[in-house]
Amino acid sequence: VILYVLLSGEPPFYGSNDQEIADSVRSQKYSFDAPVWNFLSVSCKELIQQMLTKPEKRLTAAQILTHPWVQDTADPLEATKLPNLITGNFKNFITCQKIKKVILTYLATQVSEREISTLKKHFISLDKNGDGVLSREEISE
Repeated sequence: VILYVLLSGEPPFYGSNDQEIADSVRSQKYSFDAPVWNFLSVSCKELIQQMLTKPEKRLTAAQILTHPWVQDTADPLEATKLPNLITGNFKNFITCQKIKKVILTYLATQVSEREISTLKKHFISLDKNGDGVLSREEISE
């Protein structure tokens, strides 16, 4: 989801309310129709497709890092356009609260209750002062 947003400046899943967004996430319907996708390679789109799929079919972090698009840092034409593309889209990403909602909704539909419980325990163990925010010092300990 984050790579899609960084490259396009838009969330892959839409809806006018939380339920519609959740339905869109579950149906895994997204497109590469925005003009920006014309500048990105088939390899890039294939990587995103392999990342925006059901958990049992999704690439692992290690597989993503060895994907040809990541390894080849895109083709030369694509590579020259990426910095400007990402800079502009990242600004859109930061200012768009809807994106945060989409990502949280997506994550909520992909993580089991047991995994959430485990993550919560890890978070609490790291949050030494109990303020609900992890500082750099708490993370590095």
